[in-house]
Amino acid sequence: MDSHPLWYYRRYKDIFLRKQNYEQEIAAIKSITSLDGQRVQEIGAGTGEFAEKILNCRVAHLEVVDYDPIAVEILRKRFAHQRNVSVIQANGFARAAGGQEFDVIIAMYSIILEDIFDKKNLEERILQMTTKLANKGVAIFEWIDAEISEKVYPQGMKSVVYENKEKDEIVLIESIYTPDTVTIKYSGKLEKEIIEYEAHLLSVTWREITSILENVTRLTGGKFGMVPIESLRRRVLGYVQKN
Repeated sequence: MDSHPLWYYRRYKDIFLRKQNYEQEIAAIKSITSLDGQRVQEIGAGTGEFAEKILNCRVAHLEVVDYDPIAVEILRKRFAHQRNVSVIQANGFARAAGGQEFDVIIAMYSIILEDIFDKKNLEERILQMTTKLANKGVAIFEWIDAEISEKVYPQGMKSVVYENKEKDEIVLIESIYTPDTVTIKYSGKLEKEIIEYEAHLLSVTWREITSILENVTRLTGGKFGMVPIESLRRRVLGYVQKN
């Protein structure tokens, strides 16, 4: 798992929060389970923006996990005075070795970062999340519907996500969709430097994710379901609830 470039963290609020709708994502999570009074783990917490929204839901305890040491340093500073938050540097998809259990585990884009290589690894990551759940606990993750994405954006999608003409700064994002991968390319100019960065996400079809979740619940018991985040069903929350 590679670190994001430094500018990604340094300018995160300028670039990425302008169009981010965390309320929509929180509402989708609440349609699956309550967060009030729950022990929650967020995998791939990044700079902690989404973690703040989770905390606003009056959770009992929140554990934020990230593999990237830069992100972990940011998280530790941000939540230094929050007694009900713990920050862990680790692979959040590693199997639990006893100890802490959670009522809710949330993994947004972190679960489909393409270092998982193929769709069998996605199933393994979901299974690993369930090993840390308490009884009746829920593992929630985001996935991208490959078929819908290709239909809606057959030529991909390109837009300016940030521009400051006074500082001569601009960041463009280009998303390219295939049946297996979403390639996200960032380019532009920040602080007088040319930036280029590329990330890859695994994309799956509705049929494929259904098959994966059927296998997981066959092994673990419980039930599964899906809740669209967007009306076009391109971004979807999948979940598994443990018996």
